[in-house]
Amino acid sequence: MFINGRQQDAIRLWPYLAFITCAVLAVGWYALQRSPSGIHFVRQTDSLAFADQYYFFDQAFFEPAVYNLSSEEGKAACEFPLLYYVTALLYRVLGYDDSILRVITFLLVVAGMLSFIRLGIALTGNRLLSFLSVGLVCGSCILYYYASNVLPDGAARGLTLLALGIGLHPNVSRAGLWLTYLLFLIACLIKITYLIYPAALAAYPLLRGTALDGISAGNRFVHFAGLGALGAAVVAWTIYVHHYNGLYGDRYFLTTWAPAWNMSAAARQDVWLYLSDYWSGAFYKPSSFVTLALSLPLVFCWFRKLLPGHATFILLACAGCAVLMVFFLEKFKDHDYYLLVTIPLAATSLLLLVGLIARKPNPRALRWMTVAALALLSYVGNRYAHQKLTNRLAVREDHFSTPVERLAGQGAVLQALGCLPAHTVAVVGDYTRNGSLFHLKRKGMTFSPERAKEAGRLLHTSHERFDFVLVRDSLDISLPAVYHPAGAIGNYRVFALH
Repeated sequence: MFINGRQQDAIRLWPYLAFITCAVLAVGWYALQRSPSGIHFVRQTDSLAFADQYYFFDQAFFEPAVYNLSSEEGKAACEFPLLYYVTALLYRVLGYDDSILRVITFLLVVAGMLSFIRLGIALTGNRLLSFLSVGLVCGSCILYYYASNVLPDGAARGLTLLALGIGLHPNVSRAGLWLTYLLFLIACLIKITYLIYPAALAAYPLLRGTALDGISAGNRFVHFAGLGALGAAVVAWTIYVHHYNGLYGDRYFLTTWAPAWNMSAAARQDVWLYLSDYWSGAFYKPSSFVTLALSLPLVFCWFRKLLPGHATFILLACAGCAVLMVFFLEKFKDHDYYLLVTIPLAATSLLLLVGLIARKPNPRALRWMTVAALALLSYVGNRYAHQKLTNRLAVREDHFSTPVERLAGQGAVLQALGCLPAHTVAVVGDYTRNGSLFHLKRKGMTFSPERAKEAGRLLHTSHERFDFVLVRDSLDISLPAVYHPAGAIGNYRVFALH
């Protein structure tokens, strides 16, 4: 009665505004502006190469390509290229800046977390508990890192969280359900591994949902149509990717299964050691990890007190994550972003658990104990994650990025040596598929130092000539007489075709 309408709106909005502020401070503007470097440099430059083709070469939407010409005209497909296409459109409006894709990913992740804060308010009836619960989930270096990266995994996770925040809401409308499956559709086309979540969400309404559960016939139809359309689209895109890559001779971007049963006992043990001793420290602080890990069995202890749809979702999402790990176990050793698929499950189980605690009879003392515990865990966990992120970003060079780091932004220098944007280049000394080519904004091929002699033989015997050849200073290869020295750029010697 002492607060006007606008002040009440501000009070209702404080968890969202506070989270946005904390997210920007935690990730930092530097993380959003940095050029490709460090961990997963190879995949970073691959993603940006897709966007570049739409911008510089006007590729058709369904004809994605990269700089590397190992496939015909560089054409290759992987995840659904919507984000890359949108990024290229924004280049035309805002000017070329490869941080744009990072900002898009960051905004999607923040939107997903805000959606979960809204869900948490509905489940707990308390804004502070919801804010602190989501804050605890966010205290992960891996989550931070991919929230400000160009890899598609962060965007897919953000879209999945955004969809679940809407779809799991107890009072979701029919329009909200349609939006949920639209967001799931984009997320699963980008990363098919997130398909476990729409399947888990739709299971109860389709199999056992009744009007008594608040699931009308119209809502059941939305679940049926949404999941059916999503599944058909994912299958269609997968078939198209295999056909497209087969047509143009590319196998690099085809993800292959790496199931546990195809691995030796020693290899499986090696993966578990990586998960427990190496990746676990980057994933969460031990106190946060234990809290999130315990939230799942505790939710199962109160299984009957959950809404039927929520109970079924948790059960099937947990099973889906377990199946995913079995089928892709070998990938978990070297790809920390595979762990991201478990974050929506962890966030949901924690919110459901906190909701059960908050709604217990006479919960005042227990509620404040929960607030204190979540506040402490969230603060400590996010400080830990921010320090881990700072350390990770400080390592700009590695085995893959170091050989081409000095080529960054050198496209204009190369043009001064006579190499125009339409010319093709061969880069000898690059371990990556698109790293040096992305820096130079030229199409061509790359050869690792170990393949230097192979590159020399290819240049001697091939009928198709590259317009320019760049050879790393530390390498010595024999080039055909048709190439003459044209100068140097970074740590590479430049040879031009007569």
